Amino acid sequence: MRKPISLLHNMSVHQPPLEKLDDAGNNTSITNQLLASITPIPYASATQHDFLCFVGSLSVSTDALAYWLHQDRIYASQAYPRFIGALISKIPFSSASNSRDMNERIFKVLVFSLQNVMREVNFFDEIAVKFDLPLEQWKERRGTRDYTAEMARIAGPGGSLAEGMVFLWAMEKVSPAGAVCRN
Repeated sequence: MRKPISLLHNMSVHQPPLEKLDDAGNNTSITNQLLASITPIPYASATQHDFLCFVGSLSVSTDALAYWLHQDRIYASQAYPRFIGALISKIPFSSASNSRDMNERIFKVLVFSLQNVMREVNFFDEIAVKFDLPLEQWKERRGTRDYTAEMARIAGPGGSLAEGMVFLWAMEKVSPAGAVCRN
């Protein structure tokens, strides 16, 4: 397996660990529970894409890069902030001490996520300018539209904060930043 590649290699993202250990010292985080339930083939197909290999080897065409940046920019500049805002609006700030602490923690994670996605959008803009990429000439593809519609559904009135947080985890875990090239 090759070294992981990242389009955002020059972006510094630091997130505090959310790990918890049980009395026996085992990691009981939701991350470990969800990772244990992943089906290998869909996960691999989502994280091992030829496009990522081309980017990692600096052999991607400018048209392909502009197309991808435009699609990801739609997600990052429009759908993601709406998604995070909707999740923030679902946080039930109550006076109960233990739920208030958890709600403040969730709020901080969501604000952190929003700050990082804005840096990502700025990164896209910088790359577009640096390489003279015509981002706006592309149409939104169906996959982008379907994905952002699913984000809106999860964060909408019928979705819960817990569902939204799991969806957010999945977006961050199954992302190009953690991708590798196929052999």
